Amino acid sequence: MIDFIEELKEKFCFVDQKDSGSGSTVSAQHDFELPDSTVISLTSEQSRCTEVLFEPKSDIEHGASVQQMVVDSVRPMEMELNKVLLENIHLAGGNTMFEGFEDRLKSEVMEIKKKGKVQVIAPVERVYSTWIGGSILTCISSFNDNWILRQDYSEMGPNISYRTGYLF
Repeated sequence: MIDFIEELKEKFCFVDQKDSGSGSTVSAQHDFELPDSTVISLTSEQSRCTEVLFEPKSDIEHGASVQQMVVDSVRPMEMELNKVLLENIHLAGGNTMFEGFEDRLKSEVMEIKKKGKVQVIAPVERVYSTWIGGSILTCISSFNDNWILRQDYSEMGPNISYRTGYLF
């Protein structure tokens, strides 16, 4: 069943753009057949399910919006670095693949920051970014000292990740 839910999400869901408070745009209806032959119709659900990324419900633990997390993560940096980071927001991972995610994130961060340039970079292959980054690290000989081997983990457990003084 999870495979079908994943397929629904990837095939039909998108991030709605904020239209100056006018609410969600009307979604085209899509019918989808479930494994038990039940047919469901998707309309506004296609964008409502992604809306939680930008406007989480207050009853959800750690319910910060993605745009607020971006702004909060650069806020402690020096002003010049803060500026550079907001001009180089790189998307990576599955949920950033939703159609409209890049534009919505940019507009939401700009709304919070009010001034300064915001640029969101969304590589086409971003769903594989962590794998690409990992493969690059394996080719850098100076990174070899940072490997955590199975034997090390077996001896020290999860605390082995603190060996170098920081987590990756």
